[in-house]
Amino acid sequence: MNDRVSNSSAMTESSAVEIDIATRRLMAALDALESAVERRRDADRDENELAAR
Repeated sequence: MNDRVSNSSAMTESSAVEIDIATRRLMAALDALESAVERRRDADRDENELAAR
């Protein structure tokens, strides 16, 4: 029974670490996406201003 409890705790800690890593990767991907959207919006705005001239 002790092995079962200690394996369960280790799996929980391991899962928590994996979730933390996945969360960090997701946040980095969302930050990169947000930056790409801002760059695209700026490029579109510049293009529209040029077309208006």
